[in-house]
Amino acid sequence: MSKQYAPLAADIVRLVGGKANITEAYHCQTRLRFALKDESAVALDELNATEGIAKTLSKGGVFQVVVGMHVKDVFDEVERELGDLSANAKDDDGPAKGKRKNVGSAVIEFVSSVFQPLIPALSGAGMVKALLALLVVLKVVNTGSQTYVLVNLFADAVFYFLPVLLAFSAAQKLKISPILAAAVAATMLHPNWVALVTKKEPVSFFEILPFPLVNYSGAVIPIILVIFAQYYVERSLTRVIPKSVNLVFVPC
Repeated sequence: MSKQYAPLAADIVRLVGGKANITEAYHCQTRLRFALKDESAVALDELNATEGIAKTLSKGGVFQVVVGMHVKDVFDEVERELGDLSANAKDDDGPAKGKRKNVGSAVIEFVSSVFQPLIPALSGAGMVKALLALLVVLKVVNTGSQTYVLVNLFADAVFYFLPVLLAFSAAQKLKISPILAAAVAATMLHPNWVALVTKKEPVSFFEILPFPLVNYSGAVIPIILVIFAQYYVERSLTRVIPKSVNLVFVPC
């Protein structure tokens, strides 16, 4: 149960400057990660001396608190402490002066935060692949059997539909509609598009705009770029379209 980590979570939130100083919080395999308005507000010495915290560090504009493999349980309690951070994010003017992220750090941090929620699915698919390879070596199944095809399908599905998973995760990170993002990614994997790519015949929109014949299954960069485009389009439309017809023209 995560309740045992409630005191630790409360201490962490307080020592990083309190809820008002936090614009975003998430975690990886061993670390809590915070986007802070002002890192100088962190009680660093007291935080590092707190029982249950291995160490702290600041990297790429993100303040990290290393707590170990039980990070998910600690994060659950941190989320309860923080509640809704949307107001903080809207009021955020970015990192303190002189501490703005460079482009490289921002890109790396964004990509890592997008992939982090997908790690369990990717790890599970990898384990299934490893198990299947072991079953083949032990001659329990052969590569021509239906069992092999089905088990391989279970593992490959995660990688094939990776653009959809990435779209959903990236949209959550950018605070736009994750369902709409997943729908956009799904169009890139539609069987009809795959058939057009397989035929290798030129494809154009209204006989004017050519479409590159690319198979997007398992692709990473294209879908991230598409979701970035969705971010700007969605935000722009939300600002200019009246709320009375917003649902029709900005389905988010």
